This record gives sequence, C-alpha cells and structure tokens, in this order.
Amino acid sequence: MYSTLGLYSPTHGWITVNNKPVAGEYRAIGLDLQGMSAEQATELQKKVEETKSRVDASDLTGMTKHDLVGDIVFSTIFGYFGLNDIQDQISAQSSDMVQYRAPSFGLFMTSVTPLYWFGIPREVKMGGLVMDVDNYMTMARCVIG
Repeated sequence: MYSTLGLYSPTHGWITVNNKPVAGEYRAIGLDLQGMSAEQATELQKKVEETKSRVDASDLTGMTKHDLVGDIVFSTIFGYFGLNDIQDQISAQSSDMVQYRAPSFGLFMTSVTPLYWFGIPREVKMGGLVMDVDNYMTMARCVIG
C-alpha cells in the first residue's frame, strides 16, 4: 500500500510522490506554501511547551498520542521549512536576488520496523525518526540595476 502526496503547479503540472507507510508510524505532513507563519510558530511553541510542562509534572490526564508525539514531529518538519526559508532569504539578500518559496512538502515521522512471526507481523520495533522532504522548490531571480 502506498500513500501519495502531491500538488499542482501551473508551470510544472502535477508533482506527486509515493511513500510506503508502515502501520504504527506517526507521520506529520509539512507544507511550505510561501513561507512559514510567525503566528503559527508561536502557537505551536506554546502547545509544545504546555505538553512538556504536563509531562514533567506527570499529569497525563486527557493527553492523547497526538499531544505527546504529533506536536513534536510536526514542529520538527515545520522548523525545517522555517529554517530553510530564513537561510534562503539571507542568501538571496546577500546575492542581490529576489527569492520566493514555491509550494513544497515533506514528512517527518517515527520509523518502525515490523517484527514477523511465521510471516505475520505481530509487533513493531521503534527504529528512530525519519525526515523525508519530497518536494522543495524555490524561485529566484537576479536583481538587475
């Protein structure tokens, strides 16, 4: 089974990629359409800090898997695109260029390995964390004059 991510670009047509998810993985899809929102970053930071303080206080009442894992994996892919946006802007300014983020997308996820018993998957083993940025595009032009 595959999952397909994609977007339509007027200049390039459909840009699609197939990924093969494994049952038990937790995936965050990051979209960088034209830069990252400072308001969204602030809200995400507040959520992650609130979750951390609740975990530190051993208060897990009402917390979901998304609270514990989802915000962390999403903040990682969000931070990746945000950092690259800043670096691209600095590079463009120092090179007298105009730069825009073209729609881009990727995943950050937990990686699990299925453990089989006579060909039947019975459990999964945590393998680590994986970033898979399938589409990262920018548009840049030299400033003339």
